[in-house]
Amino acid sequence: MRESSGNFHTIAATDAVQGIIADLRPGQIVYLHGQLVRVVSPDGWYWESSLSRTDRGDGSCELVWVDEIEVLQVDE
Repeated sequence: MRESSGNFHTIAATDAVQGIIADLRPGQIVYLHGQLVRVVSPDGWYWESSLSRTDRGDGSCELVWVDEIEVLQVDE
């Protein structure tokens, strides 16, 4: 069952996408479109997305550049 869940960190491509992400609440179902990314800072620090669905622990999260998001279901 672990392969059907994930720990996603998002980077919004636009202010509009950021606004939708900020308003998300538990229980909502969303459609995300984007890319897995690697972030690198000028001092050499980096954060890289996992590319596996079976890993766990440090480094196993997905880092997603989100360029499109749609709330499909609001569970209130």
